[in-house]
Amino acid sequence: MHDLHATDPPPTDADRQADVEEYLSFCIPNRMQDVLDVVRSEMGLLAESGISAEELERGKGQLRGGLVLSMEESGTRMSRIAKAELLYDELPGIDEVIRRIDAVTVEDVQILAKELFDQPETLAVVGP
Repeated sequence: MHDLHATDPPPTDADRQADVEEYLSFCIPNRMQDVLDVVRSEMGLLAESGISAEELERGKGQLRGGLVLSMEESGTRMSRIAKAELLYDELPGIDEVIRRIDAVTVEDVQILAKELFDQPETLAVVGP
């Protein structure tokens, strides 16, 4: 299982400078190197080649749908408010978050992928 996700609200420049991005994978211990190789390879391809407009639209749709559905749970709503209070200077409304998602371009994704891929890698492993 892999989880590459975005935050709500989106990360700030300070977050990016502090390397606040994560790629979470779960695997059995003897497959860890395989998982790392695949993630590094895919990130390299993303940084080099970018994504298609179709991939971007699918990702945006998933983010919008997940955001709207998550608002049905009071715990998720409270978590969103707490994150905004503790980490950010604002709590954008759902319409504003969706507007920001819709504003992302293929070029934005490739620029961010290049920035992230060019940074030193940090690895944390939990388990046996």
